[in-house]
Amino acid sequence: HSLPVPLSSGNEVQINFVNLGYKCNIHFLEHIQINLNIDYSRRGNLQIFLISPKGSLTMLLTLRHKDSYVMGFKNWNFTSVHLWGEDPRGHWRLIVRDPKNDTQKGKVTKATLILHGTDKPAGCLRYGPRRYQDEDLISQTIDRTPVLRVYSLY
Repeated sequence: HSLPVPLSSGNEVQINFVNLGYKCNIHFLEHIQINLNIDYSRRGNLQIFLISPKGSLTMLLTLRHKDSYVMGFKNWNFTSVHLWGEDPRGHWRLIVRDPKNDTQKGKVTKATLILHGTDKPAGCLRYGPRRYQDEDLISQTIDRTPVLRVYSLY
């Protein structure tokens, strides 16, 4: 499957980035960048999550009730350092969701994942990965609704 991918209220799409990171020297992430084009009739309804090859869940965008912009996101960069130190090699999953039950619709027309990192671990990781107090709160924001559409990008 390829983009564009349709999306509507009460639904989600999952876009897969497979076999990433094997042809580069990045073994320890510093940050990730997702560049997206999303045409959507109410931008504030959207949630965006990224799941790393190790299973770490990162929220890139939460619901914004006062954001009624009708043009979506054009060449928009979402970044995170949440995955600092992880090995980026493998299968990444991007989830774009509209959990509202209304009549919004649109499509994801571009999704590019860019990995930034090094081939050696940062000094702060020599004693193992960091653990943050509120880290478990992120998984509570995603319900267990099954993924309705899965697309793979190569």
